[in-house]
Amino acid sequence: MNRKIAIGVLCYGDKESNPARFEVLTKCIKALEKIKRDDVYLFCFDNNSCSETQKFLNSQSHFDHIFRMKNNFYDFGAMIALNLIAEKINSKYVLFLNDDCYLYKENSILDGMEFLDHHYECGAIKLIKFEVNSSAAYNKAKGSKSPNAQRMYNTISSEALKARGPFSINDSDFYKSNWHWHSMPVLCRREVYNEILPKKDMEPLQSVEGYMMKKYNNLGMEIGFLDGGAFDHMIHPNKSVRVELMKKGKLQSPNAVIIKYNKVCSSLRKSSSFRNL
Repeated sequence: MNRKIAIGVLCYGDKESNPARFEVLTKCIKALEKIKRDDVYLFCFDNNSCSETQKFLNSQSHFDHIFRMKNNFYDFGAMIALNLIAEKINSKYVLFLNDDCYLYKENSILDGMEFLDHHYECGAIKLIKFEVNSSAAYNKAKGSKSPNAQRMYNTISSEALKARGPFSINDSDFYKSNWHWHSMPVLCRREVYNEILPKKDMEPLQSVEGYMMKKYNNLGMEIGFLDGGAFDHMIHPNKSVRVELMKKGKLQSPNAVIIKYNKVCSSLRKSSSFRNL
């Protein structure tokens, strides 16, 4: 198998405990049907979801494969899987998504790959919702409550945000910047992703993202972003459910778990889907 891009979708749903969150999940995953093409490998990394979520995933024919884990590996597990799968299918690009990222501009992924094909000083492109002429609405440091809010400076270097552009591909306007890495959704060159991804046991979520931020910054590469974005990071309904799931033993606390790198690799490689790629 040889595809231009590998797209991995991290999924975890517990419909009984959080039906509103399940609705977000279904809406976001259904929207991904619009990006399925012959040169796109689209897979789901399911973190031991409930049976209702698994049934829903089985009904979605646009996934090439669904990798079901017996453990919850949080975001780090899916990132490891994306890197291993991309290497095996020899894809040029990777894109990591959560199941709460709603796609509203499907051609941006193709446009983004074309942009990166010609701008080698950029290792990746941020595709999260962001509007250049309304940047204040996304400024996390100024109190923005948007789920797409970000810091309008480089978190690692503390430098003010500098951007050049736009560089137009079809109806997509891209900018080059000195922004920091952001976990998702970011379209990335495969070799860059492999370089910045931890190859060791780590705490998930902020720890992994912080590590990758520093590694990306050390590369000295620019990072692109798309004016208007392509994915809306949707608001999590009833966030307190995570606490309840942890109390019931269905979910480990991210502050108390270390994701074992080799365990994730072993779990993935044991699957027939991975062996047959």
